Amino acid sequence: MATYWPALRAIDHLRTFPREWLPSSALVDFLLLFGAGKPAVRVQLTNPEGNAALLSWCDEVDLDLAIDEESFACISVARGDARRILKIDRASEAHEIELGLALGYPLCCCQRIAAVGEAGIDRYAEEVSHWSFTGPYALINPSGYLEGRALVSHIPCSVNCESSLEIATRARRFVINHSSEPFLSYLVRSKLVAGK
Repeated sequence: MATYWPALRAIDHLRTFPREWLPSSALVDFLLLFGAGKPAVRVQLTNPEGNAALLSWCDEVDLDLAIDEESFACISVARGDARRILKIDRASEAHEIELGLALGYPLCCCQRIAAVGEAGIDRYAEEVSHWSFTGPYALINPSGYLEGRALVSHIPCSVNCESSLEIATRARRFVINHSSEPFLSYLVRSKLVAGK
């Protein structure tokens, strides 16, 4: 179930999240968490020394946090979900659908990833990077995710995935409504948001 944050609270949380310890893609993840109803985020810390900063921030903004031995962190809106999601991720049996749904990805996209299999995700992502996302579906192009320049954090199942478009549209609306925020400036000027 999506959780929507009051706009001012969401912006305050985004302003203070500890970017220096997280990959660039984390901005997209947290934008989706606070601005588009994503229930949880899974990221790998770029430096384990950031564990304390992330824990402090999560306590401050009332988010659940779990970090595993490989410095993967899960941050969730619901208490207890972070540890559960990391446990799902470490499962030896197929878990693509369960993990994807726990992270707020559309079912159709989770099913596509399950068909590809965890071992084939990188190859599939490479294939998707060559797809042509046109018209309103340009919003669901995930190719800028690693650089923090996307409006989705998952790999869409198709070039016209309606469920992915709903997520990206909510994220775009949030960015437009808060376009004066310096940390969102690169997205505000991007083709994704500006439409140019």
